[in-house]
Amino acid sequence: MNCDKDLGTRETSHINPMVPVSFKEGIPTDFTWFCEPKKHDIREDKLIIVPDSGSDFWQRTHYGFRNNNGHCLWTGRKGDFVLTTHVRYNPQHQFDQAGLVVYFTEDFWIKCSVEHEPEGAYNLGSVVTNLGYSDWATQPYFKKTVDMEFMIKHVKQDFEIYCREYGEERWRQMRITRLELPVDTVFHVGVYACSPKEGGFEAVFESLSIDNLVVNSNTLFTLDVYSHFRFISFVMESNRAYPLELEIISFSRFSSIAATHR
Repeated sequence: MNCDKDLGTRETSHINPMVPVSFKEGIPTDFTWFCEPKKHDIREDKLIIVPDSGSDFWQRTHYGFRNNNGHCLWTGRKGDFVLTTHVRYNPQHQFDQAGLVVYFTEDFWIKCSVEHEPEGAYNLGSVVTNLGYSDWATQPYFKKTVDMEFMIKHVKQDFEIYCREYGEERWRQMRITRLELPVDTVFHVGVYACSPKEGGFEAVFESLSIDNLVVNSNTLFTLDVYSHFRFISFVMESNRAYPLELEIISFSRFSSIAATHR
């Protein structure tokens, strides 16, 4: 099943700097729907998606089928970026899911979410699709109500995927992966929700943000040392070493950071 749209050739003439996405005035003009669901709403700056029955993303691997009709609200983004959301939902049917998506074409995309299983633990996981084949990595999730934050970082061709339960401070790494695409690829990035079996559940996206990641072009290399919950980075510039003190929320070389010479 597919939404009949050719998105791979879309060009973005201007990439906006990081702006926390606000839905107070409705859907921002630089966001568009992919496979717009029959039911969606905005309540108190929160995006609500009620997925249609049979909506899904998957390509070939193991199951053999190809589905490309999940519901997404996204915008264009290229270069290095960080994408985060806070989503809440009570799934009702097998494989109900909602989270983040990074998409180029049906053959190249990434998603992360919690997927419902009616018996036993849910599946907290991510799907990476390269060259038209999907790869699913999971871990058990034992709560019945999903209240999660997800984060996807993109640097060059690589992606880091993280999650944490809402209210937690520390991000947990789910996966490090890559898409076999050029460095200057323009992606569609945002939130998604699916009900592969039967629709009916309501995904509430409490927040969404997209950060540009900027790496200092004068930095030749860094050596990160973890000590007492702080990082000290020795940066080589013009054959001189400068110790920097960095405050980092999560363990990642390319986090948005505040750095000062000591």
